[in-house]
Amino acid sequence: MKETAGKVFSIAKENPLIPGCTITKELNADSTYYFLAQYGDIKAERYENEKLIMVIDGRMDVQTDQNQELTKGMVFVIPTDQSVHMSTGTGCIFTMFEIKDGAQMPADLKKNTALALADLIPQAQGSVVNKDLLTQAGGKLCVMRLDAGTELKEHAADGDALLFAVEGEATITYEGKEFAIRHDESFLFAKGAVHALKAKEPFTMVLWMED
Repeated sequence: MKETAGKVFSIAKENPLIPGCTITKELNADSTYYFLAQYGDIKAERYENEKLIMVIDGRMDVQTDQNQELTKGMVFVIPTDQSVHMSTGTGCIFTMFEIKDGAQMPADLKKNTALALADLIPQAQGSVVNKDLLTQAGGKLCVMRLDAGTELKEHAADGDALLFAVEGEATITYEGKEFAIRHDESFLFAKGAVHALKAKEPFTMVLWMED
């Protein structure tokens, strides 16, 4: 992925919006950041393939056969059977994930419906709860909740994994070093790097994992 591994960073702070501009930045072959400045507008168009949007910061309106507001921590699956118009009056940063043929998604991740990530996964009571949002060739997107004091034991992944912290605070141990991560921050785990995570308080995160 096109981020630097082994450090805590803020997508919003490191990519300030430029007045009057819409900027796109490739994350990997299947996902792209969009940075829409105030009054940014993506004209109505039909998409050949479904796409999943996750709002990282700000807010925007998505208009299909209805108008829906998306704010930070919300997701939306773009349908293919109607035109989609996206606009923002305040500025918005979001990630768009390509949905490939044969992809698997849970039934409650409905198309053409604005949904809060917090509503897609139950509270973790003394446990770790994981839910896959998108599973397909090339990668997986999941949302995970950890109760305070719970942890993911030390392990290494077969591909890069990007963490988006949605709420709470946790401690990451990465290749022997500790990092504090809080809501609205991110961290890239490189393929094969040994890491662990422990929640200091109830912690929700999204992981985009490459195969």
